[in-house]
Formats: sequence, structure tokens, C-alpha cells
Amino acid sequence: MKLNKEYLEEVLVALIPILGLPVSLYLMSGIDINSSKYIRRLLIVLPISLITTIVFSLELLKNYIIEVLAGILVSSVGIMVYNILKSENISLYVDEYSIIITMHLNLESLNFSKTDLNNLIIDIVKKAMRKIKNPYYREKLSILSTCGSSPRVALQEDKLIIRKRCGDSTLEIVIENNSQANIKFEIQY
Repeated sequence: MKLNKEYLEEVLVALIPILGLPVSLYLMSGIDINSSKYIRRLLIVLPISLITTIVFSLELLKNYIIEVLAGILVSSVGIMVYNILKSENISLYVDEYSIIITMHLNLESLNFSKTDLNNLIIDIVKKAMRKIKNPYYREKLSILSTCGSSPRVALQEDKLIIRKRCGDSTLEIVIENNSQANIKFEIQY
């Protein structure tokens, strides 16, 4: 795992007894909760925080160790639910001609360092398919990732627009201010 400033902050905050785990989980809220990066960081932060909390509690709060651990568990679960709800920001609009699925993702959750736009589109379609349960929409989304047409890129002053069209389905990715990717799938019927 590559060491960077955010990773070191999360580990150092995890060393704080009692408050370390909830604060570390909050600091990790920018990472996609379904990614392996999040799980790896959680597996490092969790034991560090629990060990420091147990050592601190055994030394100073012997009578309240169960209450302390219960408080940590409740606050950590609350922050995890917040992260899940924040990452589930997908919406579905239906009008008389088409179905529009929109998503908003942080660029950190996308592997934007890949130079091949087709791999980026496949990653985005996989994220959308995890959240869409209807088999008709899933089939139309999977067509976008296997279609042979190449994506078209348009650059404007403050945003980058990537479009891909396959039959009656269209994918549009709008990246603004190098922080947020707004994704729109449009399926004609």
C-alpha cells in the first residue's frame, strides 16, 4: 500500500483511544466503500484503534470498558451507515421516451489514472450495475461496456465531457473541477 498524507493521518488518528476509530472512518469517507482500498485501510485502522482503546480502558476506565466499547461500536456503525448512504447516490428518472440513470462519484473512487477510456467506462458500468437490480436496465448497461464504439471526448473551459453511444443507450460522463464526476445513462425505449 502506498503511503500518503491521508493514510498517515488515518493511522495517527486511530492511535487516539476511544475516538480514534470513528474519526478515522470519517476521514476515509472520501473513498468508495466498495473498493479494496477502503477495506485494506479499514483492516489496518481497526486493530490499531481497538488495541489503543482496550489498553487505555484497562488502565483508566476498568469499570466502564463495556460501555466504552459499546460507544465505539455504535458510533462506528453510524459512520459506516453514513458512508454507505453517501455512496448510494444513484437516481432513476422515467419519462415518456427514455429512462435516465444518474450517478455522482468522487474522482478518488474512480481509477482515473488509467489512460484507456474504455477501461474507465467499464469500471463505471460495473459500479452502476451493482446498484441497479432491474434485469432490463442491467442488460442495457452491460451493452455499454461491451459495445465496440469508441468514446467521444469534448473539452470545455471548466469541464471534460466523455460520451459513448451504443444502439439506443447513451453514457455521458461530465468531470467538473477535477473533483466530481456526474454520470448519466440514458436508455431509449
